Amino acid sequence: MGQLNVSIDSTQQSISTFSGVDPTWTGVYFQAIVDVAGTTGSNNFLSVLNPVGSGKIAIALGFSCSSYSLNSITTPSSLVAFRTSAHTGGTDVTAANVNRFLTSFANPVAQVKIGNPGTTNTNGTNPMIGIPPVVGTGAQNGQTVAPTPGASFVFLPGEGIVFNVPTGDTDQRWDMQYIWAEKLL
Repeated sequence: MGQLNVSIDSTQQSISTFSGVDPTWTGVYFQAIVDVAGTTGSNNFLSVLNPVGSGKIAIALGFSCSSYSLNSITTPSSLVAFRTSAHTGGTDVTAANVNRFLTSFANPVAQVKIGNPGTTNTNGTNPMIGIPPVVGTGAQNGQTVAPTPGASFVFLPGEGIVFNVPTGDTDQRWDMQYIWAEKLL
């Protein structure tokens, strides 16, 4: 029977580690919306698109969401996320105004839109995630979605994500924050 000898060389690190941000990332960014009123119809609250020709990939790092109600919610609907291939309209968040984890990071290449932009969803009616709504006067909830360790949603050029409610209630309020990193292809 063979024998395996293991020795430890304390002068050499066998596993690469780093603290903070992956050094291959060109930036880590986040966009938050706060106290946004629900609507009675479908609404795209936040869309982040890695544009065609960007030369980068966008890596989803996390999403947090909470909602609360002012009055009784009569038409509750979960917040869902879909992959997208395009977005138009809505309100552009200029790249210079996107939050970054390190102020010296360059502007993101990802395009951020709020205010119900139109989107072209690529995964049909199959959402990537779902966040349940609050139901009841004065009710509130919060949920954080973090990638599985060692894996994450990756958005190639021409791909993105949108956070949507298919129906809703004007008495509902939403707070959400989406975090992503960018890396050269």
